[in-house]
Amino acid sequence: MRSIFDDRQVSIKCDDKYSYTVTKDGLAYVPGNGKPEVKVLFSEVGSTFLLNYCSSNGPYEITFKDNDGHNLVSIDTDLKYRGFGHNILDTKVIILALAANKLTTEFPNNLDTLNTKLGFSLKEKKITIANGVISGAKHQVKLSDIRRVQCVAGGALNNLFVFTKEKGGFFDRADIVVPVNELTVPILEAAMRRNTGHGIDFSRGNGFDQPNSNFIIIRYLDSSFFETAPGVFKEDWQKDAYEFVKSFGYDLQTMLGE
Repeated sequence: MRSIFDDRQVSIKCDDKYSYTVTKDGLAYVPGNGKPEVKVLFSEVGSTFLLNYCSSNGPYEITFKDNDGHNLVSIDTDLKYRGFGHNILDTKVIILALAANKLTTEFPNNLDTLNTKLGFSLKEKKITIANGVISGAKHQVKLSDIRRVQCVAGGALNNLFVFTKEKGGFFDRADIVVPVNELTVPILEAAMRRNTGHGIDFSRGNGFDQPNSNFIIIRYLDSSFFETAPGVFKEDWQKDAYEFVKSFGYDLQTMLGE
C-alpha cells in the first residue's frame, strides 16, 4: 500500500476544541479544555471502537483498546463540519494511519503472511489473522476460501458476514462474522478482489436513510490501500479495487486538498 504517513505527519486543528498530529507510529492529541495531551502508540493498540461514526455525520468518539480489549483512551473527533458531504476527515486521518501501521507497506500483497489482531466481538472474542486465516473463538476461515462477503451495517452495529460458498440457500450461514473496522474492510475487500474479481457486497442498506452500505466504503477505505506506488499495481485486481474506491471521492489526500 502507499501511505502518506510513511514520510510525513498530518496535523489537524478543530478551532479551540482540539488539535492533533498523526505519524506512522502514533498520535498526539491535545484537548482544548486544558486537559493533558493524549499520546497513542499504534503498536499498543489492539482495536478501536468508533462511537457514532457510521450512524451520524459527527461528532464522533474514538476509543483505543489494548491487545486484550481493555480501553486505553478515548478522544473526540469531527466536532465541526468541514464542508464535505460526509464529515469524517478528522477521524479518517487517524484510522487510516492506524491501518497503514498494522497492514504495513506490503499490503495487499501480504494477505497470506499478515499477522495481526483484527478486533473483538461478543461471539468470537478476540479475532486475529495469521498465515492467511481469520480466526475467532468459535470459527475460522481461510482467506483463499472466501467467495462472498456481505456488509450488514445498521449504523450502530456493523458487521461483515463472510462465506466460503458462492451462492447462499435457505440455510445460508456465514462461516464467520467480523466487525466492520479499519482493518477488516480493506483485508476482506482485497481477499474478495483476489479470489473472485469483485469486492464486498455493499448493496444492503441500514433500514433507515441509507439504501446501501457505501458509507462504509467512504469511511474505511482509501484507494491508496491498493497501490504499490503512485499508479503502480502488482495485480490487475488491485487496480480494479483502486479505481472502485477512488470513484467515491473520499480519499484522504482528496479531503486534505492535495
